[in-house]
Amino acid sequence: MWDDPRIINRISSFLIVLSVAGLVVGLFSTISQFERFEIKKIIVKGDLQEDTKKYLQRVIRDELTGGFLTISLSNSKQILEQIPRVRAVNINRKWPNILEINVVEHSPLARWGENRFVNNIGQIIEATASKRKSNNLPFFQGPDNIASEIANLYLRGNQILESSGREIVSIKVNNRYAWEVKLDNEIVLRIGKEKHLRRLMMFVKLYKFAEAASDKKINYLDMRYEDGFAVGTTS
Repeated sequence: MWDDPRIINRISSFLIVLSVAGLVVGLFSTISQFERFEIKKIIVKGDLQEDTKKYLQRVIRDELTGGFLTISLSNSKQILEQIPRVRAVNINRKWPNILEINVVEHSPLARWGENRFVNNIGQIIEATASKRKSNNLPFFQGPDNIASEIANLYLRGNQILESSGREIVSIKVNNRYAWEVKLDNEIVLRIGKEKHLRRLMMFVKLYKFAEAASDKKINYLDMRYEDGFAVGTTS
């Protein structure tokens, strides 16, 4: 019998089938064992607003699937980072059954239009904040594609204005890309389409002279002149 190649081939094929079947059974058994390691606790860390926490909890409950060993950390990270107010997520397993989720939230720098926000790196946030907090934020308005430029002018502009005791409360850019900056004393600075920081520096140098020379309330200063500015006052 052992001299018959056909019989030997059949026995070899049978043994191969048995081996493959054993591997499949073993694999399913291993997966079954993995699934038995349930996630008993999920810890969310981060300085988060209350509405963001609630939204995170709902997404974690409804969309993250798998056991302690089988859950995909990369897929879970991707799902959570799609939440509008979430900037970055890092997920770690803590033996034997804890999932730790560290969340970095977008921090609104200003209101953007009627119902959006922009952060300090110029990213527009499609989200809501409490009315109390949003009313305390400066107001930006302009084309979405220059949000980062507006945020940058606000941050750098306030540094320039610090010595004058003034602060920016709003920046508006119209559809012709002409910029206006409103200060906390209600004065509007018309700074045009270019040289924005230079014109703010000029304001700091010359504003006291304009204020002293006028006996009327100043409404706006047109800073688009090379060596000075025009003053608009209440009649």
